[in-house]
Amino acid sequence: MLTIGLSAVLIVTLIILFACISENINLKMEVEELKRQNEIQRFKYSSIYREYVRLLMESGTLKSTTPDIKEAVHYAMVKAHPDNGGKQEDFVKFRKLYERMNNEYR
Repeated sequence: MLTIGLSAVLIVTLIILFACISENINLKMEVEELKRQNEIQRFKYSSIYREYVRLLMESGTLKSTTPDIKEAVHYAMVKAHPDNGGKQEDFVKFRKLYERMNNEYR
C-alpha cells in the first residue's frame, strides 16, 4: 500500500513538473516572439526616422550642425563600440563621422 501511495505521489509530482516545464517553454516561446516583433518595429521606426531626417536635410529645414544629429551620431558610436558588443568597423565609421562633424562645425 505504501508503494502504491509513493508511486501515486511520484506520478502526480511528475505531472506537475511536466506542466510547469510546458508552461515555461510556452512562456519562452512567447518572449522570443515578442522580441522578434520588437526588432521588426525598431527596424521600421529607424527606417522611417532615417527617411524623415533625410527629407528634412534635403529641404534645408535641418542643418547638420543641429546638436540632435551630433548627439545621435555619438550615441550610435557608443553603441557600435566593440566593448558594447558592436562591430569594430561600424565604430570606426561613426567615430570618423563624429570627428568630422566636430571639426567642421566648431
